[in-house]
Amino acid sequence: PVLTDMVVGRAEVDFIEPIYEGGFDLDVAIWVAKIGNSSFELAYELSSPIGLHARGRTVQVAVSMETKKSRPLTDDERKFLTGYLEA
Repeated sequence: PVLTDMVVGRAEVDFIEPIYEGGFDLDVAIWVAKIGNSSFELAYELSSPIGLHARGRTVQVAVSMETKKSRPLTDDERKFLTGYLEA
């Protein structure tokens, strides 16, 4: 696995269009919004034919399992994440 030993350091969501009843599919788009030294930010959008239902963001932090502290992203992790990076 390329991405291992990560924790969610921050999570936020904006609910836009409520879903009162089911019966339809949701499309979920996920992309890398930002890459830092020891963390990266993912952005999310949930939509359907009705419209945009929610936007979210999370910050994942790379952690050393030995020290239980943040660690820099490896070159392999950074390369993998860059493949999904959108501005």
